[in-house]
Amino acid sequence: MAAVTAPGRLAAHIVSLVLNPFTNALPVFALLLADASAAREVSFMPSLSVALLFGSLVPVAYVVVIKRQGQINEWDVADRKARLKPLAVGVASYLVGFLLLAWLGVRGYPLGFMFCHITNTLIVLVITTRWKISIHAIGISGPLMILQMAYGNAVGVWWGLVPLVAGSRVVLQKHTLAQVTAGVALGIIMTFLQVHLFFI
Repeated sequence: MAAVTAPGRLAAHIVSLVLNPFTNALPVFALLLADASAAREVSFMPSLSVALLFGSLVPVAYVVVIKRQGQINEWDVADRKARLKPLAVGVASYLVGFLLLAWLGVRGYPLGFMFCHITNTLIVLVITTRWKISIHAIGISGPLMILQMAYGNAVGVWWGLVPLVAGSRVVLQKHTLAQVTAGVALGIIMTFLQVHLFFI
């Protein structure tokens, strides 16, 4: 790989920081739940609060805590083995979120999206015991896949974010090309299969 300039690395760092799996989920949950609310299927604010709390804030808070305790050195938990506990906490948080959303009457795409958080993270947890698959790649391709399913070609150019995020991880030497490619494939394929089979 050719040497990357300092501005190139800075750009990759910004992309990696802004388009991380936790922030990517927020607008997707908001959009899907807003549509469900407009159709009078769910109450928007309670369901959105649950989705944001358990789909993003609780896992992020855990990373903040272990970072302050010195258990990890970087926010994106670069060390493969150090990722196992945050992933397990994420699975537990997503499961609580899924159950609460179901209790609130959420169905279809929003509930399917939370379900994918559980199962995809479980798959990543298993893989991570042996290999460092890219969570960033999964965290951009999975949300875009569910948006594609819900809104079709309206997603359009947003798919360009996938190579942007994947490339940033390679430029920063956090992952190999194989690791980001596997992450993209897992995010797209598993999200499509689960949502198609169980939620629509």
